[in-house]
Amino acid sequence: MNVPRLIERAGERVLTTAQIAEAYGTDTATVKENFHRNKERYVEGKHFYLLIGEPLRKFKREVTTSNLAIPKNVNRYYLWTERGALLHAKSLNTDKAWAVYDFLVENYFRKKQPAEHITEASDTAQLAKNLLHLRKLQTQTAIAEANARCARAEEAEFVVIHPELMPYANLIAQH
Repeated sequence: MNVPRLIERAGERVLTTAQIAEAYGTDTATVKENFHRNKERYVEGKHFYLLIGEPLRKFKREVTTSNLAIPKNVNRYYLWTERGALLHAKSLNTDKAWAVYDFLVENYFRKKQPAEHITEASDTAQLAKNLLHLRKLQTQTAIAEANARCARAEEAEFVVIHPELMPYANLIAQH
């Protein structure tokens, strides 16, 4: 997974509905539906910001230069905070959503050190750490998906395991 395009509102990193949908492997309609179904759990200013009127017009002007397309006819636009992204992961309740949320916390919402304080060696080490973390999340997701396939195929005589998961075959077989 790639780290989403950085968007900040009042110094706080936020995500658009489209970014949350893309990251969690769903569509914007599902994200919107989850929000409306659980609206009483979301608090404006804590979980999301609703842009309407002049703040929305200003935001549209600012993002046109960053290749973040917002349709002209949109009259309300949600920006999701870290806590809001967590509630969406919770309501989707898929292994992928939880793994991606963990990735977003580590690589998007947590501000990194200013660039002038990062040496080339520490920058490389951080990149390696992030790549290892992402690989771990991908492996955890793959194992969870394999477990689900195994559960669906309990009566099957054979289960095919992807070559990359062979080191985890014993772990998968235990479930």
